Amino acid sequence: MFYLFAIIAGIIIAVMVQFNGSLTSFYGLYTATFITHLFGLLTSIVITLIKKEKLFRFKKLPFFLYLGGSVGFLTTIFNNLAFGKISISAILALSLFGQAITSLFLDKFGWFGMPKRKFRPFKIIGLLIVFIGISAMLYPFEFDASMIVSIVVSLLSGVTVNVSRAMNATLSDKTSLSNSTTLNYLTGFVVSLICLLIFGIKNHEMIFTNGITFSSDVWIYAGGILGAFVIVLTNMTFNKIDSLYATLLLFVGQVFTGIFIDLVIGQTFSLYLTIGAVLTLLGLIFNLVLDRRKSQKEKDTTL
Repeated sequence: MFYLFAIIAGIIIAVMVQFNGSLTSFYGLYTATFITHLFGLLTSIVITLIKKEKLFRFKKLPFFLYLGGSVGFLTTIFNNLAFGKISISAILALSLFGQAITSLFLDKFGWFGMPKRKFRPFKIIGLLIVFIGISAMLYPFEFDASMIVSIVVSLLSGVTVNVSRAMNATLSDKTSLSNSTTLNYLTGFVVSLICLLIFGIKNHEMIFTNGITFSSDVWIYAGGILGAFVIVLTNMTFNKIDSLYATLLLFVGQVFTGIFIDLVIGQTFSLYLTIGAVLTLLGLIFNLVLDRRKSQKEKDTTL
């Protein structure tokens, strides 16, 4: 069941990136990020009220556990910066690579309250296959300054995704699922509001020049709503299965949905994207299979 939740979360993430990117194209980076977190906060509040739980329930826990939303804010910023420069599937694949690398450190050292898991050197081989796959996905693009920035921020989004996810999952275990989601969006909302008032004004974004204007494409406002459901799903799964396995399952949902979105929007089929996605998937499966075999051998030797 947890594996299915991870795949569904991946599908939702791919759609969410498209929605948030379109929102950014209409409003500007900081206004769009603020709107995303506003809708996410409202959605998580509704979920909490439906479950008849207390809103914003704080416990005496390490302070950093309450900062998942501020880290998640960076993820939204990074994805929105890359949107339009490279394809949705490339953004997701690069984010995946950042997640996979971060997963190794989270599993090895148990950062942010995550359970420690033994590091196995062969996982590096799988990551190299993933890297080759991502390179194939980026091959059709012309490399310039904006392209390089998009690659870097997409990789960083993978790091912030996993760090935020680890914080939220630990907070969820310590409090409740809906409470951790609400607190996540509360901190993200505060940070996005501060950045909007500072950088949005400085960059003369639409909301400060033309007032409050609404797009006729209503669907672009749904990114924050989808994000709330993603946090709920990942909080349910991230501490239940190996974070690298969770990354694999999220990839299945994310990148192949991203290819479908690219196909629908661009009306073209990219062989490079497909080959890259398959190679990336094979690299993660390689790690998954060998890891399970190694774990089984260790269990057999201890019996």
